[in-house]
Amino acid sequence: MSLGEKLRSAREEAGFTHEEVAERLNAHRQTVGRYERGERQPSYPTVAFMAGLYGKPIGWFFDDPDESDESVFWSVQVALRSLGGQLSDEGLKAVQAFIEFTHARERGEG
Repeated sequence: MSLGEKLRSAREEAGFTHEEVAERLNAHRQTVGRYERGERQPSYPTVAFMAGLYGKPIGWFFDDPDESDESVFWSVQVALRSLGGQLSDEGLKAVQAFIEFTHARERGEG
């Protein structure tokens, strides 16, 4: 699966429209579509932002088998900072705990 196909799949799975993603990226709707069709290559920070937005580890987009909670957490931090959101250390710990809980539940451990 190409990067564009993965971007589309993750967006659809997360329930976002092109318009919603474009608004969060501060980009045009067409740009998101071009990324997904492979007509434009998004920058690494853009992919990191989208990974956080979609709740995917950044490695998933680049065929990196690292599906760790830490990878998802890093992507979420990038997305939050890109949006201008600042969480306290306690808030970041709560986000990380939620990610770990969600992954454990998906693996049938919780």
